[in-house]
Amino acid sequence: MKKVILLKIIFSVLIFAQNSKDLHLISDEWEPEYLGCLTCSKTLLESICNKSGPYGSTIGVYSIWNSVGLYGSSVGLSSPWNTVTIEPPKIVNSKGIFTATFTINTIDPYNDPAITAFLRKSYFKHDGNLVFVREDFCALIESLPKQY
Repeated sequence: MKKVILLKIIFSVLIFAQNSKDLHLISDEWEPEYLGCLTCSKTLLESICNKSGPYGSTIGVYSIWNSVGLYGSSVGLSSPWNTVTIEPPKIVNSKGIFTATFTINTIDPYNDPAITAFLRKSYFKHDGNLVFVREDFCALIESLPKQY
């Protein structure tokens, strides 16, 4: 429970401190790909929590929830679910300013330890089933204070 409260505080501070409405995911590649909105309402098409959207579905090419895709596979170099990834997705604000990496890789120098701990706990609790990991993560995001 304390970790969930800490995560809520971290995400809120990241949003408020950077004077940004939302946080987004982009790939860490030579030509970055947009991977969706991290903190948007799940009703928005660009949200990673919109199960029907290109970034929130389990079949989207640019979805981190696609377990056989480049950005959702447990072995993909650009996937947050690869424990040794060297190019995890980046969290950026709406102005494109880098905040942290979104990964379960604990040795990534740019990860946020609380976010990584939450993702790892959910990922391993559900044996890598990204449908359930998405539910855990999106429940956290939905509980954040709304930005207006």
